[in-house]
Amino acid sequence: STRVVCCSPCVCQSLTGSNTISSPTLGLFLFGVSGMELQDWIGQYGYLAVFFGVMLEGESILLAAIYAIHHHYLLMWPVIGCAMLGAMVIDHVYFWIGRRHGATWLQRHHTLAQKSIKIRYYLERHQIILMLSLRFLVGLRTVTPILLGVAKISTWRFLCCNLISAAL
Repeated sequence: STRVVCCSPCVCQSLTGSNTISSPTLGLFLFGVSGMELQDWIGQYGYLAVFFGVMLEGESILLAAIYAIHHHYLLMWPVIGCAMLGAMVIDHVYFWIGRRHGATWLQRHHTLAQKSIKIRYYLERHQIILMLSLRFLVGLRTVTPILLGVAKISTWRFLCCNLISAAL
């Protein structure tokens, strides 16, 4: 079990009862937090954890952030802002990956190319609705922005729809 001294002791003290973090479970190996529990990660890194966590594992991070808000460790509006921004950034990363490398990626992955036919069908008929609902499409959250990039959707149109979708 690794022990890490918390950079925001008042939050860690409230979340864990200590100024150090014992880290036996979650395994968020990114950003040097190997083995940390989710609430400890939120406690130590606060709003930055919400921003990057939404990119990695959105729902779990948001649940931990809601817990922190409920217990007055974090403020609601900055959490909402960080979550929206993080969700938008990762969607735009996927969009630009699709714009830059999507066509060759689909040629190499035939099963995904077959699944993309359904999304392309909806894209042709319901472009705005698809862009507004992309984060709510379970199993297609990553692929949809990539396919939108492949389809050469206007960047500004995607940005506007993504902003509205993130606000929902």
